Amino acid sequence: MDIVKFTKEEILSLSNKTNLEDALSYFSFLKIIFITLGKNGSMMYYKNKIYTKSVEEVEVVDSVGAGDSFFSGALYKLNSFDVDNLTEDQIYEVLNLGNLCARKTCLSKGATNAYKSLEEVMSIRM
Repeated sequence: MDIVKFTKEEILSLSNKTNLEDALSYFSFLKIIFITLGKNGSMMYYKNKIYTKSVEEVEVVDSVGAGDSFFSGALYKLNSFDVDNLTEDQIYEVLNLGNLCARKTCLSKGATNAYKSLEEVMSIRM
């Protein structure tokens, strides 16, 4: 399975492109590309289409580990689906759980103290 997660800055730098669409095309050989967008949420590039999920603004305590938390949540949810035949609803479920995990991480000082269970993450709804 070819799945990666970048920040917008990382994918632009690594692809040596100046816009996101060109950068995503550069890496289109990958099955799934996640892009974290900080306070603007996240996106997923799947089968040559971009899906974007915004987030509610929160007062960030510490963003260390938010990208890792996003990727963990997204992969956890993705594992419950057939990655070769994702529906649009499933894609948004994946992005939503990733965003929830990242959000929870941003609400605590230090990434390892942010949450201890999936139930704790699910208790904060967007």
